[in-house]
Amino acid sequence: MTPQNKAAARRAKPAKTSRAGDASDAKQQQLEGFTLDHGAELTTNQGLRIPDNHNSLKAGRRGPTLLEDFILREKITHFDHERIPERVVHARGEAAHGYFQVYKSMSQFTSADFLQDPDAKTPVFVRFSTVAGSRGSADTVRDVRGFAVKFYTREGNYDLVGNNVPVFFIQDAMKFPDLIHAVKPEPHHEMPQAASAHDTFWDFASLMPESTHSRRFVVVPFGGDGRRGGKSGLHRAGCQVTPGGETHDQCNREQTADGPRKRDQVRVKGCGKSAPRGW
Repeated sequence: MTPQNKAAARRAKPAKTSRAGDASDAKQQQLEGFTLDHGAELTTNQGLRIPDNHNSLKAGRRGPTLLEDFILREKITHFDHERIPERVVHARGEAAHGYFQVYKSMSQFTSADFLQDPDAKTPVFVRFSTVAGSRGSADTVRDVRGFAVKFYTREGNYDLVGNNVPVFFIQDAMKFPDLIHAVKPEPHHEMPQAASAHDTFWDFASLMPESTHSRRFVVVPFGGDGRRGGKSGLHRAGCQVTPGGETHDQCNREQTADGPRKRDQVRVKGCGKSAPRGW
């Protein structure tokens, strides 16, 4: 063998791997005999093949979601434990203490104690927030606004949550992790912050036509300052009037004042020039 060939052989010789690397390769080869490649098929975390993970199991065509749906429970549990990148919604906002006093008795609709006596004052804690922004994001972004009210009643705590839009982006709660994954910032550069102006959200929206109604609310003044906008509980709740009677009610708060114009919000946000006239 010529010196040139010996040099080429030395260069082609694979580099020595560490003992840990050898053990890892050997373990991987051992597992290959017990591994089944499903290819592009959708599976649970345990490898069970499933047709889709966008439709939860319900009691009938329009019935309630069933907790026996283990695919739903696994997906929501996984989503609730995601922290990096941050998936927490409604992370940016403000809150205030106060009291609630009903104008007149609601006894014809419900037997809830705090809605009976017009003279009674019930302590409350109210939270207003944006949805997509993480901690430190601006309050003036174009986004859905959320709210939560905790009533400290004599019968126990009562929580009322909702948004400033009367409809939501999805019809099945099982799609909620997918919606948040799409609307949150890109994980590699955290942009855009507190907004949905990126491809991942619009990919989701194009595949979910049911989101069209909500998106139209976001691009009109509802997407502005939510603290002065109307509030909607989104869902209807069953309220017991008598032991044998029930009503279905939805909580809404009408808008009583106009929020700031978008161009004023842009100035407050510190973006330099004001927004185009008419925003």
